[in-house]
Amino acid sequence: MLVELAADGDGPAWEELVTRYERLLRSVARSMRVRPCDADDAAQLTWLALHENIRTLRNPENLAGWLRVVMRRRCLAVLREQRQEVLDDRLEERQLVEVDESEPTAELPADTIAIVWQHVDRLPARERIVLRTLFDGTERSYREIARALAMPVGSVGPVRMRALKRLSRQLHAAGLGSEELIGAA
Repeated sequence: MLVELAADGDGPAWEELVTRYERLLRSVARSMRVRPCDADDAAQLTWLALHENIRTLRNPENLAGWLRVVMRRRCLAVLREQRQEVLDDRLEERQLVEVDESEPTAELPADTIAIVWQHVDRLPARERIVLRTLFDGTERSYREIARALAMPVGSVGPVRMRALKRLSRQLHAAGLGSEELIGAA
């Protein structure tokens, strides 16, 4: 009954499904040793798959099993991607646009901007490429970026947020909080 209500667009039914099965999705990710940030992406994609397929579920009473299988497949895709990143040192070649770090893109001095880009280069490959693509000066939609980077459109925003948070922590740890960056202008 809950699945049918959610299929009809009932918000509280969706919230109940998420509440009821979120721990299951987390346990699948933990059992596969997927990093928490990647587990978030996999869970988000699993919920999206449910949203897209909820009306066609053969056995709505076995929703837990269906979610487990989809989450496992998403986690396997993440693990394959991680393995490929480790094996493929040429990931940078997949970058869409080379960012010219000598040209200021803001009111900050070029040397300050260069320091920020140096910290961007220390981010994990996926986060680094998303930030460089988002901030290369070309206006693109998330859909265009997702297609160009061969990633789900729903992952661009979360990857961007994680990258910006990680970058902020790096800059803060290096003594380059926003006050220092703005003060350098």
